[in-house]
Amino acid sequence: MSDKTRICLVNPPLEGPYPPLGLAYLASYLKKYEQGKYILCIIDGNHSKDVVRDILAFKPDIVGFTALSPQIALTVKFSRIIRGKAPQIFQIIGGIHVSAEPEQTLRKGSFDIGILGEGEETFREVVGLVRGGRQGYEAFRSVAGLAFIKGVEFIRTPSRPEIMPLESIPVPDRSLFNMERYLSHYLVIRGLSGNRITTLHTSRGCPYDCVFCSCGIVFKKVRYFPVDYVIAEVKELIRVHKVKSLFFTDDTFIINKDRVRQICNRFIAEGINKQLKWEVQGRANLIDWQDLDLLKLMKDAGCVQVDYGFETGSDKILKFLKKTDVSIDFNQRAIEVTKDAGLKVMGTFMVGIPGESEDDLLMTRDFIIRNISKIDHFQTFIATPYPGAELNEICKERGLVEADYFAQFAKEQANPCAMYYCDTVSQEKAISVQKFLNKLALDKVSLKDKALWLMYNLVKSPIGVFRKVTGVFKKA
Repeated sequence: MSDKTRICLVNPPLEGPYPPLGLAYLASYLKKYEQGKYILCIIDGNHSKDVVRDILAFKPDIVGFTALSPQIALTVKFSRIIRGKAPQIFQIIGGIHVSAEPEQTLRKGSFDIGILGEGEETFREVVGLVRGGRQGYEAFRSVAGLAFIKGVEFIRTPSRPEIMPLESIPVPDRSLFNMERYLSHYLVIRGLSGNRITTLHTSRGCPYDCVFCSCGIVFKKVRYFPVDYVIAEVKELIRVHKVKSLFFTDDTFIINKDRVRQICNRFIAEGINKQLKWEVQGRANLIDWQDLDLLKLMKDAGCVQVDYGFETGSDKILKFLKKTDVSIDFNQRAIEVTKDAGLKVMGTFMVGIPGESEDDLLMTRDFIIRNISKIDHFQTFIATPYPGAELNEICKERGLVEADYFAQFAKEQANPCAMYYCDTVSQEKAISVQKFLNKLALDKVSLKDKALWLMYNLVKSPIGVFRKVTGVFKKA
């Protein structure tokens, strides 16, 4: 191996408009703590015509994949091809899916190591061992947060404590992306429309335990980047990348309200509110009328919208999904308070939830209709039991999904009708309600945004736009 180890970080294709910041955090962490030892690149499969070709062209010593569950089958395919073409390359798999199902993932793919949970420090230790020629499995046994196969034996090392303080992780290294590819497209997504829109994380983790979420597999508790850290990263995005809009992807941005006030006051004091519009994800039970002034402050600081996971119009199903401190009344109150503050409301909903009745399904439809003038944007999804979420275990117990995720994924690829996981409401009924709601949601997008999206992106990606437009009309 040469003086500098070549590392290729890979995000397999999964349609989305934003850069894979998790890989950029890995890169910035290595650059900070292992200066000069590595040559790094990031390949985003969404912008690559041939991912394997691009990986091999970089001539890496190490390849690090990340993968959500919908990406894992393709990631396994890539790993096997690379093993056949360049067996000397050391392959690492990280991300939520391997953290949820490490043994199955490692046995399916050609990965040397799986990184479980938060990745930065574990990745640093692993690539350090590989760089030093100490890549035997006995060396890896001493590293926390790993899984690997030795012969036929599956080995998992003890869990690694989460990184503290969080600011010891530097801001993600966006210099490894072609940011113009992400920023130049006209987006109509949630409450932000236009171009030069991107994402930023100000925290990690969520204190809640929703049955459909697998966040807790990777991040066990809520940790925050300091306000100064956040302000510096925002300013860099404005100065270097000319960003106009930000989507804060924190699971519950509003949970620490004093911190929200600090961020908003800094945005106002430093004029960021005049340069940037932004939106956040909230949780309905966290918003009461006493928070009206906070939401107004957010609006003054440039916020345009709060996104809520309303999920359903049924109290029974909401309590199944979100467990505690939730009710349809709380959802309604969050809408009223947010609108009174002058902010837009975005809502996400599910249909086809295990245990849902037709009455529950129609309650969701009726909740949306009742609030159609108050909810500015919304999306409706089929409830999906991803590995690592409690819902996945519930669906396994009921025989609604295969125990082997790869078998389930293959079934869904062969037959899209298999992408339905409810045994109490017919698929036909749930899909008919979803189509009706999709039409209502599409009607909420302005004619101007529709026209600008079509014209702008038609020039950039005519084939992709054709697929998206025909897909929308099929659903509607």
